[in-house]
Amino acid sequence: MKILKTRNDLLDILPKNIIVAEIGVFKGDFSKIIYEKIEPKELHLIDIFDGEMCSGDKDGNNVVWANLNDEYLKLKNEYNNNSVIHLHKGCSFNTLNNFPDGYFDLIYIDGDHSYEGVKKDLEVSYRKIKKGKHICGHDYSKNIFQSVVNAVDEFCRDKNLKIDFLTEDGCPTYCIVVD
Repeated sequence: MKILKTRNDLLDILPKNIIVAEIGVFKGDFSKIIYEKIEPKELHLIDIFDGEMCSGDKDGNNVVWANLNDEYLKLKNEYNNNSVIHLHKGCSFNTLNNFPDGYFDLIYIDGDHSYEGVKKDLEVSYRKIKKGKHICGHDYSKNIFQSVVNAVDEFCRDKNLKIDFLTEDGCPTYCIVVD
């Protein structure tokens, strides 16, 4: 496993001009970083975009609350004329299932942090990711999100995969290369 300082450093070493899905968009701050660093061919932003939600930064600090309905409208307005960025309002599992198997080059999971939610996102991502490409996710932290750690570790065991990259952010990002 290779250790990287931040998830931005991870994005720096991933391929450019690829098809990306981000599960769990919140206010779209990390979406902008993905867009700038990866320069994707397609960027699919997937979130329930419903109700009130809170989130912190990549280190789990600076927690803010947001109305996800309002955030959806802001992002929709911001990306209205952008042919690369596609907003999807709905459950990540159902939304990803609308894409053909092997469609994505990178899927970044930062949505439902429950064990069951992470497992479902990992399982559908496994079908939707191209072989040799990347499933990544946020909050791989035993201290804060044991449910994420348990789901990711079990997924890797079940699929005979490993975490290839891990960041040292306060809430680390994992990256798995799917064989």
